[in-house]
Amino acid sequence: MAKFIDLRCDFGFKYCMQDEIVMKSFLNAILEGETDRITSVKFENVEVPRENERQRGVTFDLLCTTEKGEKILIEMQNASQTYFKTRATFYIYQLMKNLIPKGFKWEKMEHDIPRIFGIFIMGQRDAYLTKAVTRTSVYDRDELTEFWDRNHNFYISILMNFQSKIL
Repeated sequence: MAKFIDLRCDFGFKYCMQDEIVMKSFLNAILEGETDRITSVKFENVEVPRENERQRGVTFDLLCTTEKGEKILIEMQNASQTYFKTRATFYIYQLMKNLIPKGFKWEKMEHDIPRIFGIFIMGQRDAYLTKAVTRTSVYDRDELTEFWDRNHNFYISILMNFQSKIL
């Protein structure tokens, strides 16, 4: 009897994506035209602890860094969540916060932060996702041009019966 892994659950997705070759192929397919071809991926610690009792810490599903230092946050969301866009943005900003130097170094920053890509894989379509892949960025609404290139997000809807067979 064949065994299957459900890619819509955290375990199944992490199990398949822990292989660097699979992860590079996946990321290059998603990010085609957004960045140079990814040739290596380093898996990072997925926990961003809270700084004090009143703040929230976060645990990402997957976090990796490319050879150019670009960060790629990958989050799997199987069930519909009313405010998922807010949560996704919070995750990106938590990651961004750790890339920005504090104190005197902030005033003397010599380089911008590396680009951050958020890939949010939705196990079902939500009302605000009307297509299979929704790509977002920070745009000048009047000129319809990109205002800031440091963050691009991808919301991907996958079909409910999409499964991967273990070889």
